[in-house]
Amino acid sequence: MGASVFIPNRTINNVINYPRGSVRCIVDITLRGDETQRGATEAVALRLMGLVQQHFRGIFMTAPSSEGRIKFDAEKETLRIKFRIWPNREKPIETAFYLELIAEIRKIDPDYKPWMIVISYEVEERLVRETQTWLWRSRKKQ
Repeated sequence: MGASVFIPNRTINNVINYPRGSVRCIVDITLRGDETQRGATEAVALRLMGLVQQHFRGIFMTAPSSEGRIKFDAEKETLRIKFRIWPNREKPIETAFYLELIAEIRKIDPDYKPWMIVISYEVEERLVRETQTWLWRSRKKQ
């Protein structure tokens, strides 16, 4: 936003370092019915994905993304949405996004069950660049 924040040393209480990196939140949404219902469910999920990003900006490290539809055997299909969030910031996805998504999908398909949406998490390893310093590297004598 362009703001400058000044923090005096006397007011610094806690500093958090996340050495393991970020958390990838994966939401798999089962698509049911004919192609019209599947398309409507996908559109609702993608719209809510954008809304949750606007409402809870502080939990996201990057913008959410969709991997699109994933087809399985027996004509089963899911929509996969990925959120890259800060550690311990999953509550808005598990509550606001999840509950709103179920309510919106039930308008399309009244028999849709909450277990048809699966939320899982993966810890992403933080990429650490190796740096070389002259102090620790020995020079070859010629």
